[in-house]
Amino acid sequence: MKKKFIFLLVVMIGVLSLSNYALADTTEDTEYQTNVEDSVSKFSDVAKDKWYAGYITEEWTGVRCALTGKCAFDGNSEVNKLQAAKLIGAILNKRGIIQLSSSLGCERNYKDLQSGQWYGPYVCALTSLGIINGEGNTGNLGVSALNRITAVKVILNALGGEVFLYDLYTKIYGQSCKMPDWTDAPTSDDWYYKTAMLGACMGFISGVPHDDGTSSLDADQPVNRAQFAKMLFKAKIFNTVAFYNRDLGSSGDYHYLIVTSYSASSDANYLSNGLVLDAVEVTQATGEVSYLTAKNLTAYMLHHDLRSNSNKILRNSFGKPDYVARKKNTYLLTGSPSYLVMAVPSDAVKVKIYDYSDGSKYNVYIADKPADVSRWKQIGQNFTGVNVLDISDFQ
Repeated sequence: MKKKFIFLLVVMIGVLSLSNYALADTTEDTEYQTNVEDSVSKFSDVAKDKWYAGYITEEWTGVRCALTGKCAFDGNSEVNKLQAAKLIGAILNKRGIIQLSSSLGCERNYKDLQSGQWYGPYVCALTSLGIINGEGNTGNLGVSALNRITAVKVILNALGGEVFLYDLYTKIYGQSCKMPDWTDAPTSDDWYYKTAMLGACMGFISGVPHDDGTSSLDADQPVNRAQFAKMLFKAKIFNTVAFYNRDLGSSGDYHYLIVTSYSASSDANYLSNGLVLDAVEVTQATGEVSYLTAKNLTAYMLHHDLRSNSNKILRNSFGKPDYVARKKNTYLLTGSPSYLVMAVPSDAVKVKIYDYSDGSKYNVYIADKPADVSRWKQIGQNFTGVNVLDISDFQ
C-alpha cells in the first residue's frame, strides 16, 4: 500500500544565466552585487570601500538600532546557527517556496531552544528540510558561532546537498573539483572532506593566506557576518538560473510547473509516492526549447532546475529524495518522491511531459507559490505516457 505524503524541495531563489557566471571564486561578482549605496544608507558602519558592502543583500537586518538611531551591520560579529537559519529562511519564504508558521513548535525538540522565540519558524522550516541539523545525539541544535566549515555545510545543504552538488559540478558542468593545497587540508577520512572541497570549488570558501605564501582552511575558525554575507551572496548567485531579477511568485503569474503522482483524492495535500518521469520539455514563445531530464544525474534531491552552459538544457535529479509531510506544507525526512517543481520562463507556451517507464498516472499543475497548495491550478490530470499541454493562457 502506497504511503501518502507530499514532497517539496526548494530552490533558494529565482534565476540567472550561469553562462554569465562561473562557479569558481576567481570570477567577477561586481555585475551581480547589490547596490553599495543601499548598504551605506542602511547601515551606519558600512562605507563604500568596505570589501563586503556589495555582498549585503536585503535579507540582512542591522543591530544596535536603538542606541545609534541608525542600525549597524557589525560585520566583525560572529554568526550563529539561528541567525543563519533566519537569513536562508527569509529567502525561501520571500520566493513563496516555503511558508513560515509560528505555530509549529518543533523548537521544543531541542534542549537549548525555547518556544515562542523569533527563531522558531526558521528553525522548524530549515530543520525539516535538512538544511540545518542538531548536534549529534546531544538533543541540542547548537547555538554557538558557526565555524567556517559548518557555515559552508549549511550553504551546501540549502542548495541540495553535497551528493547532488558534486554530481552537478563534475558531471553536468564537467568541471574538475579537487581539494586546494591548504596546509591543513582534510583527508578523505575527515567528515568535512567533501564539504571543504566543494565549498572551495564553488567559491563559498577560500584559504586564509600566510606570509610564506601558503594558505590554510582554518575549519574551526568562527565565521563573521561579513564573511557569511559573501557566502550567502554567492549561494544565491549559484542557485539562480536563467531569469535573473524576475519576480517569481507574484500573484497571478504561474511561473512554476508542478507534476505530481496521481492520487484519487482531489486534495493536493495527499499524494501517492512513486512519481517516475523521463523528461519535461518546455517551449518558449521565441521557439526556444529546454529540457528537464532524469537521465544523467542521480542524487537525493528531487527538484533543482539548472541550465547547462553549453547545451541550454534544464537538468533535474530524480534520485531518492528524503522528505515527507508531517502537516500541510511542512516537511520531514523519509520516503520517495511524490512530485517535482520546475521554474519555467514567464513566456513559456507549451510543456511536453515524457513518461515511458511504468504507466504510472500523473497530474500537472501551475502555481505562483508552490509551497501553498491552495494556489495550485490544475491543467491536466490522470495522464500516462507522453502529453503536450498548452500553458500560454496561464502566463
